[in-house]
Amino acid sequence: MKKLFSTTLALLLGASLTAQITFGPRAGFNLTNISMKFSNISVDNNFKAGLQVGAVVDIPILEDFYAIRSTDLFSIQTGLLLTQKGGRIPNFLGPGMNSTVNINYLEIPLNQQLFVEIVGDTRLILQTGLHLGFALGGTIKTESSGRTQTQDIEFGSNDNEWKPLNLGINLGVGVEFLNFQVMAGYSVGFTNLSNISGMTMRNSGFAFTVTYLFDLF
Repeated sequence: MKKLFSTTLALLLGASLTAQITFGPRAGFNLTNISMKFSNISVDNNFKAGLQVGAVVDIPILEDFYAIRSTDLFSIQTGLLLTQKGGRIPNFLGPGMNSTVNINYLEIPLNQQLFVEIVGDTRLILQTGLHLGFALGGTIKTESSGRTQTQDIEFGSNDNEWKPLNLGINLGVGVEFLNFQVMAGYSVGFTNLSNISGMTMRNSGFAFTVTYLFDLF
């Protein structure tokens, strides 16, 4: 494992010495839900909208010498994002109590990107990778009998708390033109957010983002 990490780090550093690294802001929105099972019984839930903002760094690894112009064929992209996840869960805290869960994560994506030239300066992007998120805070907004109550989510290792870390996989497709990357992606979490025995809760959902990249050096 140490040898693999060292080799990967050496490749990234070597690429950074010769490649044109780019950096820029990202903004977009998410449509997410929380899949839930209790004693192997699935709980129905619905999507909710949330924001995604931050910045990314794109490190080219392999150049496409056969393209019409010299361009990058493969890159590694990472960054730091503030992203909102959660879902709408009917009867979450009791019969007739419909809840909206919102969790704010500080998230680090690590994606590999393959570029396919379409025409001129426009390229198709195929993306896959991982993300690691740390919960900054969250709320559960519950509506029942015409009344609304909001409570904060507590994070930790006790039964009444949610796990703060969220690890998952990313899949995406998009286009790059000029300095813009427009992406649509899907992510699903590996981490069980619940500390309750026999209960599983996992994040999943779609993301739609626009990134503008500047030459870093």
